[in-house]
Amino acid sequence: FSHPEIAFSLICNDVTRLETNGNGSLAEVAYRVYGKEVAKNCVNVAFEDYDFKVSGVIVLPHVTRATKQYMTLFINGRIVHHYLIQKAILEAYRKYISPERYPICILNIEMDYQLVDVNVHPSKWEIRLSKEKQLYDLLAKQIHKEIHANMNVMEVDSPKTLVAPKPKVELQNLFEDVYVNDVKVKEEPVTYITEEVPVIIKEEKQPVEVKSTVVEQ
Repeated sequence: FSHPEIAFSLICNDVTRLETNGNGSLAEVAYRVYGKEVAKNCVNVAFEDYDFKVSGVIVLPHVTRATKQYMTLFINGRIVHHYLIQKAILEAYRKYISPERYPICILNIEMDYQLVDVNVHPSKWEIRLSKEKQLYDLLAKQIHKEIHANMNVMEVDSPKTLVAPKPKVELQNLFEDVYVNDVKVKEEPVTYITEEVPVIIKEEKQPVEVKSTVVEQ
């Protein structure tokens, strides 16, 4: 992953297990190592600030893994393990994957050699960085930005208020007879507007009149 421009072949028992063509494409190397589904969701990234320059590929959260081993990190071309860098990447993916899943990425971070101390562990896997908080913020912000820009997020419309239809209005052109001294003179057009208005009928109890009868003894 650190040198995709170099062709590589892995042959075991005369069978080619892995082969890259050395065309410089990290996505192509990811395809050879991780398969088609990962390569299809790869996004090339490149961003920097005054002290750090980051390049590589991230895989969209459609494809995840159960361990952190697929978060491949390089510092100035050297593969490393660094808890804070992994935490920054997880923060960028936090809204898109469940807590028990981990993203796939291949990132190379270039920086001044004075900002990194490689003499922390004999294996050289673990390192100590200066300006860790600055690098954390850069990774978390920019990786989240790239994920959001390349995700097909379905937008959900806000609920709409249902408006009841207006009552139907009909216009009827009728003619009204005009009479003068009981003699029909002419027919005048008259416009009537009728509306369909719901009628609510309430049952009302009629008062019962009680008459008292006095019986004389």
